[in-house]
Amino acid sequence: MKTWEATQAERLWTIGEVVAYLKSRFPEVTVSKIRFWEHQGLLRPRRTTGGHRLYCPADVERLALILHLRLRRHLPLRVVRAIVRRMEADPQAEPTLMELFLQTAEANGWEARSIEDVRRELGWAAEDIEQAARLGFVFPCAETGRLEPEDIVILRLLDEVRRMTGAALEDLRPYVQAARRLARWETRLLRRAQQHAQAMGEKPDDLPRRLRETVQSLLRALYLRHVQKGLLDRWAGRP
Repeated sequence: MKTWEATQAERLWTIGEVVAYLKSRFPEVTVSKIRFWEHQGLLRPRRTTGGHRLYCPADVERLALILHLRLRRHLPLRVVRAIVRRMEADPQAEPTLMELFLQTAEANGWEARSIEDVRRELGWAAEDIEQAARLGFVFPCAETGRLEPEDIVILRLLDEVRRMTGAALEDLRPYVQAARRLARWETRLLRRAQQHAQAMGEKPDDLPRRLRETVQSLLRALYLRHVQKGLLDRWAGRP
């Protein structure tokens, strides 16, 4: 029996074939639903000379994400559209890795906000926000000057750390550097995991999510262990 990967590499899929493939996971999917999402700008399938829709592997993955967000998470269409656009802006993003965006966006009402609005909420000076962006903590939109939900979460956490410790933003820069290194390494691990799964003839749909959860658990365990060891060494007077 041919694997899904082999079939993807051989040809494009018709809308009926895509519906048949996704039915096992999403019994509610229909041709009319897919056409509706296309009219809403969420999908852009190719067309034959006769006008028939053809779907590439990326289209199928996007459909699976839309189905999950609409039928399982019951998110409004405007939110689904925002997530799809986010994926278009980052072609390397795996659909299931969007869970991180979902969590932070839900906490902020799914809306980007102006820098001034967030600055007033936190009680920060304008130069504090500018420094946070310069150090790589947040990434304000160059065109609109607005902050995405993820940026707002980061600024709130930074504010809590500053209040508790009195630390300056510059003092916290090692966290940005560590996050960049970890993000690069996790991307490499994901590629290796996908190659390993393919070599084993597997296609686990939730591989990126499971890998992220496992890596995050490992990271937290290592962090707590090193904090514990540091405190014990300090208590025992060891260098």
